Amino acid sequence: MVPGYDASIDGCTTSTFKLPDDSTPNRLIVSVHAYTPYNFALNANGTAEFTNDLKNEVDYLYSTIKSHFIDKGVPAIIGETSASNKNNAAERVKWAQYYMGKSAEYGVPCMLWDNNAFNGGDRGECHGHLNRSTLGWYDKAFVDAVIKYGKKEQIPEKLTPPASVTNCKARHTTTTEIFINWDKVEDADGYITEQYKGGKWVQINDSEYPAVDLYNLKPDTVYTLRIRAYKTQKGIYAYSDYVRFAARTSKPVVKNVTNFKVKSATTNSVTLQWDKCEGEVGYFVERYKNGSWCNIAELPVDTTSYTEKGLINGTTYSFRIRAYRYGDTVLTGLYSNVAGTTTLANVTGFAKQSSTDSSITVKWNRNSRATGYVLEQYTGGKWVQLTKTASNTNTSYTAKNLKASTTYTFRIKTYKTVNGKTTETAYIRLAARTSAPSVTNVTGFTKESVTQTTATLKWNKNTTATGYIVEQYKGGKWTQIAKTTSNSTLTCTAKGLKANTTYTFRIRAYKTSDSSTKYSDYVRAAVTTAK
Repeated sequence: MVPGYDASIDGCTTSTFKLPDDSTPNRLIVSVHAYTPYNFALNANGTAEFTNDLKNEVDYLYSTIKSHFIDKGVPAIIGETSASNKNNAAERVKWAQYYMGKSAEYGVPCMLWDNNAFNGGDRGECHGHLNRSTLGWYDKAFVDAVIKYGKKEQIPEKLTPPASVTNCKARHTTTTEIFINWDKVEDADGYITEQYKGGKWVQINDSEYPAVDLYNLKPDTVYTLRIRAYKTQKGIYAYSDYVRFAARTSKPVVKNVTNFKVKSATTNSVTLQWDKCEGEVGYFVERYKNGSWCNIAELPVDTTSYTEKGLINGTTYSFRIRAYRYGDTVLTGLYSNVAGTTTLANVTGFAKQSSTDSSITVKWNRNSRATGYVLEQYTGGKWVQLTKTASNTNTSYTAKNLKASTTYTFRIKTYKTVNGKTTETAYIRLAARTSAPSVTNVTGFTKESVTQTTATLKWNKNTTATGYIVEQYKGGKWTQIAKTTSNSTLTCTAKGLKANTTYTFRIRAYKTSDSSTKYSDYVRAAVTTAK
């Protein structure tokens, strides 16, 4: 027996632990001392209760021994183990059941340590089991559990196969389903069913019940199965001979819907159409959504169209329909399928957002189902494309280099491209007007000449203005002394002044357009009359 450092599990699983070479092969065994879990089995100040979470430490101990030694062909033994008596007889029995059960499961023998101290002051060292005076057990229930659960159950090398299945029959068939059962085999643990398809046998069911159900089959088709019973014990299986069985699905007794198609579509609806199935009771209409088919309508047989509403624009939906009639149960025909796409919605909220005297910014609402938008302006007697966006999140555009106080016409449409195919909506139009022209400030405002009683002012021509307003500061306020109606008038003379006196003047340009007037900022000048 070869222990690691301190005889612990950690001491023999380090990289430094090496089994010695032995001249006699197969005579070495790794030995581990394992009072596990420590807080229950050995720690005087630990717990006296063997709880479920402490089982994890036992599991770790045995799985470590297995992975490090047993799986590599190295035998192992627990050279010492026990659980100290803490006046917890029932909990120690639970420990023995679990600990020794794992010993048997992993095939690791255990040596029960006995230090002849059943009761004592050190609650961590009460490992006495055999009473040396009476030769009886201090705690027989504990020792009995160690012996009982530490024995490894013998696994038979071979099981006797169960009898073959009998009385196999199809208890019910439809056009797409077969339900099969057979008599229960008394000593069988389960049954394996295989189906012959694609040139080979394929397992389709493994169940303890003597039955199997087949779905999604073709109508009026023979399906061949083979079934065998089995019993199992500790990973050993024994199988009966196969029994073959063939069953046919039913012929369709309900007519299939024909000429199922999309009649029309709007931005939020799809209308379906089909030919009437004479002699049937009605139709089930279904739509595929959220990963499964959902019934959306049950219609009488005279109905040959249906409109599904509340849909999203520019989206493709899948529909299917089948006719039905009543027999012992509801009988149905095969499904007919069609895909329908709602039309792409026109742009909404198309409006002017803002303008200047040379630009107009338009905006619109986002269509999350669109690829993008095409915006055009009517100019020079034709429509000219301003932009074609590649994203549906671009929802505004500014048209530039326009004339002031002028109305322009725009139009916009939505488009969507899928798999190289583009669909478009109709255009939506908008008329928007640029702002009146802005007016720049007057420049060159200064004295041209003065006398003792007059002051003549001059300024540069402002091409953005209609005219000019000149004011003089007197009597504690600004007083208008001139307003020209032409931007070509570039002088103004103030009269009735005093000699050798300084006067303050200001001027601003104005622009009148569309019955409204805009003004520039004031520009000031101070002028002194002659002496």
